[in-house]
Amino acid sequence: MEKYGYKIGTSILFGCNNHFTSYSWAEDEETGEQYLDGYVTYEADGTMNFYDADGTKYDQDIWNGNFEITYKRLKFDQLTHWSDWIAINTQEASAYSPSGLFYEITDEGFEPIEYEEEE
Repeated sequence: MEKYGYKIGTSILFGCNNHFTSYSWAEDEETGEQYLDGYVTYEADGTMNFYDADGTKYDQDIWNGNFEITYKRLKFDQLTHWSDWIAINTQEASAYSPSGLFYEITDEGFEPIEYEEEE
């Protein structure tokens, strides 16, 4: 959405294994294709772990919160108990669909942008 000048201020991360994962994408300067640049896990205890695209951990830090003082206070979690699911779910979410990150805005609504292969 930022590509079209829209700003998104909130989101819900589904999470698993007592953490959320935020993926970072970059664009190849020659081809314009998106590729996974790395990712960060936000652990329930407030730890952030930084990984390269191949899964190699290269840094660790602290985020300004943890599940108890942030996520579990949300009305969403109080109604759905989603944090319980995050704690017991063991399947990592798939973020290997960069084309899904960009949508074309039309009169009919939003459509995923289809990238054409260059010959």
